[in-house]
Amino acid sequence: MKKGLGIVIGIVIGVVITVILMLGLLVGGWFYIQRKSIETTQNEEQKKTEKPSENKPNSTPPDKISEKAGVTLANFNKISTGMTYEKVVEILGSNGKVMLVKEIGGTKNIVYMWEGERHTNITAMFVDGKLDSKNQIGLK
Repeated sequence: MKKGLGIVIGIVIGVVITVILMLGLLVGGWFYIQRKSIETTQNEEQKKTEKPSENKPNSTPPDKISEKAGVTLANFNKISTGMTYEKVVEILGSNGKVMLVKEIGGTKNIVYMWEGERHTNITAMFVDGKLDSKNQIGLK
């Protein structure tokens, strides 16, 4: 009797482990699909917002770039709400990386990030093409 009970318990444990593993694969696959969907949306939005010459890291015409362009605290302070993306690019000297694109109630929100040295960055959120908010990390 004990031998038969041990076999039943072993089978039940095996089934439970199999179910847990299958659920893990399903959930992991779902997260992978969601992540790929977000990346695809971000890449498509990046292509839409880029002009043909923006395939280069620094596509702003040289005469439009400040001599002190870059991810610095001084440049962060020059950026103000209401500015266009193009004006921010002029100040920072390069295009930002699209981090998030969201359309809410007909309002288009895009968050860009510019990376600097030593883990510094500037993020900026544009609402319908105008700077709405900005943030920086590590700038001194």
